[in-house]
Amino acid sequence: MKSERRRYTKEFKEEAVKLVTEQGYRISEAARNLGINENMLSRWKQEQRDQDEIGSTRFDSPQSMATEIKRLEKENKRLKMEREILKKSGGLLCERIELRHQFILSAKKEYPISVLCDVLCVSRSGYYYWQKQASGSCRNTHEKRIQLVKLIHRLTKGSYGTRRMSRH
Repeated sequence: MKSERRRYTKEFKEEAVKLVTEQGYRISEAARNLGINENMLSRWKQEQRDQDEIGSTRFDSPQSMATEIKRLEKENKRLKMEREILKKSGGLLCERIELRHQFILSAKKEYPISVLCDVLCVSRSGYYYWQKQASGSCRNTHEKRIQLVKLIHRLTKGSYGTRRMSRH
């Protein structure tokens, strides 16, 4: 035999929550006096708190409304920019990262690099590192190091290990 589930009115729930919030009862004490489960009363209290937070986001003054409008306009501008970038990139998200870096290099005059990197899922530091390597300054130092390691290896007849080589 199934027991029928008890239903509580909205007014009953509000009064039960007021016992805890306004009159200072503990949840366990109020639940025991009302003959309900503590978890249920805790859930009602949380739901009331959530509703109060939602209600507090309404615009109280024209200034807060203007601030929200500015924020939304800025967000809208960025979203439009992201959409344009994705259209122009022509599906580069599925391509090698070097191709995405090249696209960023060509489009950085039109859009901020931070937005380009975000849209194309590239880290800014990775892009700048690639750009530095592409310019050749980093590549030259890397090639010089390789030549130095080969020279040390040849002069010591292969007896130097990596630890000693890295000191030079």
